[in-house]
Amino acid sequence: MNIYFKDRDGSTPLDPNLKGLKNKLIMTMGELDILEETNIALGLLWLENYSQKEFYSTKFLLELHKHLFNDVWNWAGKIRNIELANTKFSPFYHIREDLLNLERDLQAWLLHNTYSNHEIAARYHHRLIQIHPFNNGNGRTTRIACEFLCKRLSFKIPTWSKRLEAKSRRENYLKALRVMDEEDNANLLINFMFNP
Repeated sequence: MNIYFKDRDGSTPLDPNLKGLKNKLIMTMGELDILEETNIALGLLWLENYSQKEFYSTKFLLELHKHLFNDVWNWAGKIRNIELANTKFSPFYHIREDLLNLERDLQAWLLHNTYSNHEIAARYHHRLIQIHPFNNGNGRTTRIACEFLCKRLSFKIPTWSKRLEAKSRRENYLKALRVMDEEDNANLLINFMFNP
Protein backbone atom coordinates (compact mmCIF):
# COMPACT_ATOMS: atom_id res chain seq x y z
CA MET A 1 0.00 0.00 0.00
CA ASN A 2 1.47 3.28 -1.10
CA ILE A 3 -0.96 5.80 0.34
CA TYR A 4 1.09 8.64 1.84
CA PHE A 5 1.44 11.90 -0.09
CA LYS A 6 2.90 13.92 2.78
CA ASP A 7 4.70 17.17 2.13
CA ARG A 8 3.94 18.95 5.40
CA ASP A 9 6.34 20.03 8.12
CA GLY A 10 6.30 17.48 10.93
CA SER A 11 7.31 20.08 13.51
CA THR A 12 4.14 22.13 12.91
CA PRO A 13 2.23 22.36 16.21
CA LEU A 14 -1.24 20.82 16.27
CA ASP A 15 -4.21 23.14 16.42
CA PRO A 16 -5.11 23.37 20.14
CA ASN A 17 -8.81 23.28 19.17
CA LEU A 18 -8.44 19.94 17.39
CA LYS A 19 -11.34 17.72 18.45
CA GLY A 20 -11.47 13.97 18.84
CA LEU A 21 -7.79 13.14 19.31
CA LYS A 22 -7.52 10.28 21.83
CA ASN A 23 -3.89 10.87 22.85
CA LYS A 24 -3.68 14.31 24.45
CA LEU A 25 0.14 14.13 24.60
CA ILE A 26 0.49 14.50 20.82
CA MET A 27 1.74 18.05 20.15
CA THR A 28 3.02 18.16 16.52
CA MET A 29 1.96 17.03 13.06
CA GLY A 30 4.97 14.68 12.98
CA GLU A 31 3.84 12.95 16.19
CA LEU A 32 0.33 12.66 14.81
CA ASP A 33 1.68 11.21 11.54
CA ILE A 34 3.60 8.52 13.46
CA LEU A 35 0.55 7.63 15.54
CA GLU A 36 -1.70 7.44 12.48
CA GLU A 37 0.83 5.43 10.45
CA THR A 38 1.13 2.90 13.29
CA ASN A 39 -2.64 2.56 13.47
CA ILE A 40 -2.91 2.31 9.66
CA ALA A 41 -0.38 -0.54 9.68
CA LEU A 42 -2.64 -2.41 12.12
CA GLY A 43 -5.65 -1.63 9.93
CA LEU A 44 -3.87 -3.05 6.89
CA LEU A 45 -3.22 -6.27 8.81
CA TRP A 46 -6.94 -6.48 9.52
CA LEU A 47 -7.67 -5.87 5.84
CA GLU A 48 -5.33 -8.66 4.75
CA ASN A 49 -7.60 -11.11 6.57
CA TYR A 50 -10.87 -9.56 5.41
CA SER A 51 -12.71 -12.28 3.51
CA GLN A 52 -16.33 -11.16 3.52
CA LYS A 53 -18.15 -10.56 0.25
CA GLU A 54 -18.88 -6.92 1.08
CA PHE A 55 -15.83 -5.02 -0.09
CA TYR A 56 -17.30 -1.77 -1.37
CA SER A 57 -20.36 -1.25 0.82
CA THR A 58 -20.87 1.58 3.28
CA LYS A 59 -20.55 -0.93 6.10
CA PHE A 60 -17.17 -2.07 4.81
CA LEU A 61 -15.93 1.50 4.37
CA LEU A 62 -16.91 2.46 7.93
CA GLU A 63 -15.28 -0.67 9.30
CA LEU A 64 -12.12 0.02 7.30
CA HIS A 65 -11.86 3.61 8.56
CA LYS A 66 -12.39 2.40 12.13
CA HIS A 67 -9.56 -0.13 11.86
CA LEU A 68 -7.24 2.43 10.27
CA PHE A 69 -7.79 5.22 12.82
CA ASN A 70 -9.46 3.79 15.95
CA ASP A 71 -6.40 4.23 18.19
CA VAL A 72 -6.09 7.89 17.12
CA TRP A 73 -9.54 9.47 16.75
CA ASN A 74 -12.74 9.19 18.80
CA TRP A 75 -14.79 9.46 15.61
CA ALA A 76 -12.99 6.72 13.67
CA GLY A 77 -15.45 4.67 11.62
CA LYS A 78 -18.22 7.25 11.98
CA ILE A 79 -19.73 9.27 9.17
CA ARG A 80 -18.91 12.96 9.25
CA ASN A 81 -21.61 15.09 10.92
CA ILE A 82 -20.11 18.50 10.16
CA GLU A 83 -19.99 20.61 7.04
CA LEU A 84 -16.64 21.17 5.38
CA ALA A 85 -15.41 24.38 3.78
CA ASN A 86 -15.03 22.69 0.38
CA THR A 87 -18.49 22.81 -1.19
CA LYS A 88 -17.57 20.06 -3.69
CA PHE A 89 -17.80 17.52 -0.87
CA SER A 90 -21.17 15.98 -0.03
CA PRO A 91 -23.18 17.75 2.67
CA PHE A 92 -23.02 15.56 5.77
CA TYR A 93 -26.75 14.79 5.58
CA HIS A 94 -26.29 13.31 2.06
CA ILE A 95 -23.31 11.08 2.80
CA ARG A 96 -25.17 7.80 3.40
CA GLU A 97 -27.34 8.31 0.32
CA ASP A 98 -24.32 9.24 -1.82
CA LEU A 99 -22.41 6.15 -0.66
CA LEU A 100 -25.39 3.94 -1.48
CA ASN A 101 -25.63 5.55 -4.94
CA LEU A 102 -21.93 4.87 -5.48
CA GLU A 103 -22.45 1.19 -4.54
CA ARG A 104 -25.25 0.94 -7.09
CA ASP A 105 -23.28 2.77 -9.77
CA LEU A 106 -20.28 0.52 -9.23
CA GLN A 107 -22.47 -2.57 -9.56
CA ALA A 108 -23.87 -1.19 -12.83
CA TRP A 109 -20.40 -0.30 -14.20
CA LEU A 110 -19.22 -3.85 -13.50
CA LEU A 111 -22.36 -5.55 -14.83
CA HIS A 112 -22.47 -3.56 -18.08
CA ASN A 113 -18.71 -3.07 -18.63
CA THR A 114 -19.40 0.66 -18.75
CA TYR A 115 -15.73 1.62 -18.36
CA SER A 116 -12.30 -0.01 -18.51
CA ASN A 117 -10.97 -1.51 -15.29
CA HIS A 118 -8.66 1.50 -14.81
CA GLU A 119 -11.52 3.94 -15.28
CA ILE A 120 -13.78 2.04 -12.87
CA ALA A 121 -11.06 2.29 -10.22
CA ALA A 122 -10.50 6.00 -10.94
CA ARG A 123 -14.21 6.85 -10.87
CA TYR A 124 -14.74 4.84 -7.68
CA HIS A 125 -11.86 6.63 -5.97
CA HIS A 126 -12.93 10.05 -7.21
CA ARG A 127 -16.52 9.59 -6.03
CA LEU A 128 -15.35 8.55 -2.56
CA ILE A 129 -13.21 11.68 -2.42
CA GLN A 130 -16.19 13.80 -3.55
CA ILE A 131 -18.38 12.25 -0.85
CA HIS A 132 -15.65 12.76 1.78
CA PRO A 133 -17.45 10.63 4.37
CA PHE A 134 -15.10 11.20 7.34
CA ASN A 135 -13.81 14.12 9.41
CA ASN A 136 -10.25 13.18 8.44
CA GLY A 137 -8.33 10.39 6.74
CA ASN A 138 -10.49 10.44 3.61
CA GLY A 139 -7.61 10.36 1.12
CA ARG A 140 -5.79 7.52 2.80
CA THR A 141 -8.97 5.52 3.45
CA THR A 142 -10.24 5.92 -0.10
CA ARG A 143 -6.87 5.02 -1.63
CA ILE A 144 -6.74 1.88 0.51
CA ALA A 145 -10.38 1.04 -0.33
CA CYS A 146 -9.63 1.56 -4.03
CA GLU A 147 -6.58 -0.72 -3.90
CA PHE A 148 -8.63 -3.36 -2.08
CA LEU A 149 -11.42 -3.08 -4.67
CA CYS A 150 -8.86 -3.59 -7.45
CA LYS A 151 -7.37 -6.57 -5.67
CA ARG A 152 -10.78 -8.21 -5.15
CA LEU A 153 -11.79 -7.62 -8.78
CA SER A 154 -8.39 -8.79 -10.11
CA PHE A 155 -7.67 -5.35 -11.58
CA LYS A 156 -4.18 -3.88 -11.68
CA ILE A 157 -3.35 -2.31 -8.29
CA PRO A 158 -2.78 1.49 -8.39
CA THR A 159 0.77 2.72 -7.84
CA TRP A 160 -0.28 6.36 -7.22
CA SER A 161 2.79 7.58 -9.17
CA LYS A 162 5.03 6.49 -6.31
CA ARG A 163 8.22 7.54 -8.08
CA LEU A 164 7.35 11.23 -7.85
CA GLU A 165 8.66 13.19 -4.89
CA ALA A 166 6.03 13.99 -2.25
CA LYS A 167 5.23 17.58 -3.18
CA SER A 168 4.76 17.05 -6.93
CA ARG A 169 2.98 13.79 -6.28
CA ARG A 170 0.39 15.55 -4.15
CA GLU A 171 0.08 18.41 -6.67
CA ASN A 172 -0.46 15.97 -9.57
CA TYR A 173 -3.02 14.02 -7.54
CA LEU A 174 -5.02 17.14 -6.65
CA LYS A 175 -4.87 18.37 -10.25
CA ALA A 176 -6.20 15.02 -11.52
CA LEU A 177 -9.06 15.16 -9.00
CA ARG A 178 -9.88 18.74 -10.08
CA VAL A 179 -10.05 17.68 -13.74
CA MET A 180 -12.48 14.92 -12.75
CA ASP A 181 -14.55 17.46 -10.79
CA GLU A 182 -14.66 20.01 -13.59
CA GLU A 183 -14.60 17.95 -16.80
CA ASP A 184 -15.62 14.40 -15.77
CA ASN A 185 -12.50 13.26 -17.62
CA ALA A 186 -10.74 10.36 -15.91
CA ASN A 187 -7.61 10.22 -18.11
CA LEU A 188 -5.34 12.32 -15.89
CA LEU A 189 -6.42 10.45 -12.75
CA ILE A 190 -5.96 7.08 -14.46
CA ASN A 191 -2.49 8.16 -15.57
CA PHE A 192 -1.63 9.27 -12.03
CA MET A 193 -3.06 6.13 -10.41
CA PHE A 194 -1.44 3.57 -12.68
CA ASN A 195 1.94 5.07 -13.60
CA PRO A 196 4.92 3.72 -11.64
